[in-house]
Amino acid sequence: MIKKTICILLCFIVGTVFTACNTPSSSTTSSIVDYVPDYPIAINGVTVKRCPERVISLSPVLTDVVFSLGSNDRLVGVSDYCSIPFGIKELPSLGTAANPRAEQLIELNPEIVLTSVGLSYDLMEKLKLRNIPVVTIKAAKNEEDLPRLYQQTAQVMSGKIAGKTNADNTLGLLIKKLEQIKGKTQGSKKTKAALILDDPSAVATGDTLAGYVLTCAGAENVAQKGKNYEFSQEELAAADPDIIFCSQTDREKIKQKFSCKIVVVDIRTIERQGDSIIGQAEKMAKEMFPDRFSDE
Repeated sequence: MIKKTICILLCFIVGTVFTACNTPSSSTTSSIVDYVPDYPIAINGVTVKRCPERVISLSPVLTDVVFSLGSNDRLVGVSDYCSIPFGIKELPSLGTAANPRAEQLIELNPEIVLTSVGLSYDLMEKLKLRNIPVVTIKAAKNEEDLPRLYQQTAQVMSGKIAGKTNADNTLGLLIKKLEQIKGKTQGSKKTKAALILDDPSAVATGDTLAGYVLTCAGAENVAQKGKNYEFSQEELAAADPDIIFCSQTDREKIKQKFSCKIVVVDIRTIERQGDSIIGQAEKMAKEMFPDRFSDE
């Protein structure tokens, strides 16, 4: 009878440990994290052995996605170009993926380094010697590619099952809110609009995520038929947009070429693909359809 009781007790303890680590944004101790059943997991050819508690992101896109997933409590360093939401404690800035401050990065003792582009051979060798895996996850090309971005990032942070669940829920809510904004504009006359990125020659075409955000704001994207941000200034002038959205940096240059309404939006936020793009979509919608948002 005593042996049977001990056996049941041990099974309960093991079961509790395995269940506790399935939380997407877990702050459990490393002794419990080691036993997460969602690991190991291979992401783009790199094996993540356990739920990481110390993560460095050298990608503005991945940093924003990690925040959107609610896993930012495990970030210990970011790139110079990453943005930290207001009210969140600042994190050490470690240069860029192209030119990182390697020694400072290593001193932070990360368990995982996230990047959207390849790192230098020298840094990769230093990290390899210290058994620090580098996971490369590319930014999403368009809205159809968002599930890959969110799922891969979430699975690094929270494992196969918990990560996929968190990614599905987070992205599902993001898409739902964008569709709600679009829904508010239904029935109104479409406004012909263009969204120009930081490079004035790059226009949000229909096959890009930025183009998708513009249409979710209720716009008729004049560059819808363009491909891969390629839409010339001549084509843009011929399309005769009612409004052009752009960065503060490009505003004056665009004003010199176009007589339509010019509105400044946060282009970097849109490019970073986190849930903060909702705010930019809503801002554009309010500029084009103020009567539909007058109660807000």
